[in-house]
Amino acid sequence: MNQEFGIISINKTAPFFLFRSNKMSRHKVLCVTIFSFILLIVVPLSEAQQQNQFAQYNLKYGIAVQIPQHWKIIDKQIMNQIDTKTELLTRVPQGDNDIIIAANYTASNQTLATVRISVRSRNTFTQDAIKNMSQSEIDKQDILSRNMVVSSLAKMNNSSTRVSAFKTTKEMLSSFICMRTDYQTIEPNITMNTSIYVIYLGSRSVKMTLAYENSHKDLLEMTMNKIKRSLVIQNL
Repeated sequence: MNQEFGIISINKTAPFFLFRSNKMSRHKVLCVTIFSFILLIVVPLSEAQQQNQFAQYNLKYGIAVQIPQHWKIIDKQIMNQIDTKTELLTRVPQGDNDIIIAANYTASNQTLATVRISVRSRNTFTQDAIKNMSQSEIDKQDILSRNMVVSSLAKMNNSSTRVSAFKTTKEMLSSFICMRTDYQTIEPNITMNTSIYVIYLGSRSVKMTLAYENSHKDLLEMTMNKIKRSLVIQNL
């Protein structure tokens, strides 16, 4: 995120050592120097502190998650529109998909990060099936998933966005085995890092999507990891 810092301008025609005989002036210069240094540290730190102020959201299906307080929660109607658009582009029915929360982090009218959690009620893999799935089987699915994303972009006449290769691995999330898929969407002026976590539970699946702008990685990566670690799934 772009930060505006306090800048001190010194007239180069006035030698700094003009103040060396005046202890009070030297003291003032020292104070201004220290204060300007503090500004350089505190201004970006305040944004980092905002990212560390989380709110707890207790959702449907016994799911809970923590999201930074200053992120904007997306209206349910807009979430339903996302489902409708997804169905049109992918031809995959979304009637059994329930987006239970979505939030964006925006600065200067640009979305820099997003989180979305959805629950799909449909017969799917069990935890045992995921546990026994080989990496080669997972890699084949990656190709199909990426092709679907590329096809969706084509349907939107979006030729400027490129999609990196998908990489899916298994890891533990909220005490369950999940499938984690990482990829990048690369546009002319922005690159988004996306991680999708899917927990398959036999009759339902829980999906968490986390994405953030790559140039803000130092600020947002820890935030995304905290959101991920905060996920709690009960009563499913």
